[in-house]
Amino acid sequence: TVPAKFASNQKDATLRAASLAGFSHCELLQEPIAAAMAYGLTSSNVDGYLLVFDFGGGTFDAALLDVKEGIMKVIDTEGDNYLGGKNLDLAIVDEIIIPYIKENNSIDLFLENETKKTVLQDAMKFFAEETKIQMSFNETHNILSDLGDIPGKDDDGEEFELDITITKNMMRETVGPIFQKSVDITKALLERNHVDNSALKALILVGGPTYSPILREMLEEQIIKPDTSVDPMTVVSKGAALFAATIDVSEEVKEQQRDKTKIQLQLGYEATTVEDKEPISIKILDDKTEGEVPEKVFVEISRNDKSWSTGKVEVDKNGGLVEVKLKSNTSNMFNVLVYNEQGDLQEAEPSDITIIQGAKIGSATLPYSIGIEIKRLQTGKLEFSSIKGLEKNQSTPAIGVANGLKTQRQIRPGSNEDFLKVPIYEGGH
Repeated sequence: TVPAKFASNQKDATLRAASLAGFSHCELLQEPIAAAMAYGLTSSNVDGYLLVFDFGGGTFDAALLDVKEGIMKVIDTEGDNYLGGKNLDLAIVDEIIIPYIKENNSIDLFLENETKKTVLQDAMKFFAEETKIQMSFNETHNILSDLGDIPGKDDDGEEFELDITITKNMMRETVGPIFQKSVDITKALLERNHVDNSALKALILVGGPTYSPILREMLEEQIIKPDTSVDPMTVVSKGAALFAATIDVSEEVKEQQRDKTKIQLQLGYEATTVEDKEPISIKILDDKTEGEVPEKVFVEISRNDKSWSTGKVEVDKNGGLVEVKLKSNTSNMFNVLVYNEQGDLQEAEPSDITIIQGAKIGSATLPYSIGIEIKRLQTGKLEFSSIKGLEKNQSTPAIGVANGLKTQRQIRPGSNEDFLKVPIYEGGH
């Protein structure tokens, strides 16, 4: 999964990393879509605007999705790549722990030494992170340390020791301004898209820091009450897992994994749908099967809850078509069974499929505007010029057109010395 605001080079880097890690097939899924899929399959009706509030360890992303008849589409995003849980930890260190040490130890000269100061701050991050986590579930928390737990000594040669009682009010004063930055970014996103708070169907939380009751109270007061029916720590991974179960891998991967001693089937269907029934085309791949294929082949597709089946349907050389019945708002798993004319079960693959009902991924949108570098004739300055059709939030695939541009020198046909270099950029304009 990747943040909705990932640029093209970041997505390419993710795919390359997956390839280097040994994954032969990799697909990217926007994290807001993953969260919305997991949320959507636990709710009876999610049509409308969904707001995904993703406050992670080092970044913050807000994504506005429009869900129509179960089809999910990200329509706009905003965020801060330098705002996250690390900022909360640092604030707790600088505004609670260090002031406590100043009150109980002589450290003026100690703090003037940048190396010693950095070592102390780094050592305090453990206590800060523990405080952040504990204060998400408790009204108070005690920071306690023993002599020798903290590296270094103060100006008088004394070791450091902590005994601090943290209250909710102390936390609100410390982390509230940081959380407010994320809330302000989210409010600006809604305002930019002319979406009133009352028009939101749900606000979905993602990331450990969103457990904070302080943040949840701020969101309820300034936007809407967050939906807490899904776990912020696992909602993206659950959505990704659901999506992964529906992916049809490439032919190259299929060839590597085929057991050609089994009857090979080609099944055609939509892996995600908002309909309550889904047609499935079936074809027997004789050329991919090394074992014996019976003269007459019958296929049965049975839902694994044992409550529904197509019954045995004959599939000839031209193929066949069946329709499966889907349970609403869930992941439907089916067993694919193959029989000969005598009713004997035959080994075949694939032997199971998954179809998600109630959620479907719409077209992706451009997280940034795409443009080219041009040189202004009047000023000679190089500028970024956005391309019409490739603006931010444009649905993909997208086609851009730039007219009225000229090269700085003539490009002669057949000349190896003449070439046209067109720098392409992504930007927020």
